[in-house]
Amino acid sequence: MNKRIASFWALGIATLVLDQGVKAWVRANLVEGQFWQGGPIPGYFEITLTFNKGIAFGMFKGFAVLMAPIAVIIAYMAARHIHKHSYEGAKNDGVPGVIAMSLLFSGAIGNLIDRLFDPRG
Repeated sequence: MNKRIASFWALGIATLVLDQGVKAWVRANLVEGQFWQGGPIPGYFEITLTFNKGIAFGMFKGFAVLMAPIAVIIAYMAARHIHKHSYEGAKNDGVPGVIAMSLLFSGAIGNLIDRLFDPRG
């Protein structure tokens, strides 16, 4: 496996685990509408527990689970892009492209997990 593919999977899985871990911690320690007082960076980066029953900005409430196939397609296409353009000399975006595709992949899979396994979100 070459470095681009290994980097894609390592970063994608790491950010997915971090995403799900933070969400689990927030759900376990806050109630809906409550925010984490004082942290992690007061005034700049704070966490509030909210649930979005739809997709972007609450649109299509009640239909979020129907968006699951779109998340699967996005994750597949990000992984496919990296695997297809991973050989040396390929005209791709290099490190920024690998980072972008891995974050796109982990975000899509994280949203899929949320939609399918968390009845509140």
